[in-house]
Amino acid sequence: MYLNLFNFSGSEIKLEKLHRLVVIIGCIFVGLTRAGAQELKIEGRFLSDSIKIGAEAPYVLTAKYPSDMALLFPDSAFDFSPFELVSKTFAPTVSDSAMSYDSVVYYLTTFEIDSVQTLDMEVYKIDGYDSITLSSGVDSIFLKSYVKEIGPETELKADTAYEEVKLQFNTILWLIIAGVFVVTAIIVALVFGRQITRQIQIYWLKKRHRKFAKAFFVRMNQLAERGDTKQVEHLLTEWKHYLEKLQKVPYSTLTTKEILKLHSEEDIKEVLRNIDRSLYANHPLNVPFEQFDVLLKFSAKQFEKKIESIRNDR
Repeated sequence: MYLNLFNFSGSEIKLEKLHRLVVIIGCIFVGLTRAGAQELKIEGRFLSDSIKIGAEAPYVLTAKYPSDMALLFPDSAFDFSPFELVSKTFAPTVSDSAMSYDSVVYYLTTFEIDSVQTLDMEVYKIDGYDSITLSSGVDSIFLKSYVKEIGPETELKADTAYEEVKLQFNTILWLIIAGVFVVTAIIVALVFGRQITRQIQIYWLKKRHRKFAKAFFVRMNQLAERGDTKQVEHLLTEWKHYLEKLQKVPYSTLTTKEILKLHSEEDIKEVLRNIDRSLYANHPLNVPFEQFDVLLKFSAKQFEKKIESIRNDR
């Protein structure tokens, strides 16, 4: 058959078939060559054959892929079990017209006690709105023990002596904390300073008013029991001193007439004049107990006005 195929005296049909066969074989060879050149290849392996507990072992993950393909390497969110990620180093992508090459070195540590520990990393191929998971293949590493093999003749040594460890003062940490505290205090003072000041003023005014009202009420009860003009004088003095601190007006040096010019309320006019007659005109004490309650209510009214003025920042 082959002799006939290359027989020049044969028909031209056989030569034409041979030519077609050569062309087809050449096309297939070129296609296989290009396919091999554009083959996607993912590899992952440890750079050392053993690791100690708590020590680091480098693991390199490489990918060779067509340049028009998009790949994603694992980040810190990947589950490296039984290992833990310490750090990673990326190498710049190397590309030509057809292929790209990427590599990442992951520095891993372990706290597991298995003698052989394995890892299978994954690379993600982006395909439109979806992704395809590609495996690097399983690689293993041996755990190197810190403790030599213990035989039956090995004796344990007891060491129960107390060893005091002095704590080192972390100056940098405390400076950072102090700095944060100072900056926070300045910001709070700038933003809420006036509001905080108002609340502090209102707090002390309320405390002083409660103290005054309690003492004034005790004096009123003593006056009801004894009917002494000295108690009347004490009540009037305490009332004036309270208003003096509240309104920053010298009530202690003002006469009843001068006080009434500042406050023309009819309810306190009668009370103050009755007190003046009892103290200075040698009249019998003629100030009903209820009238002193008018002074207490008047001071409470002035207190509320003061609180309102502070809240309105007047």
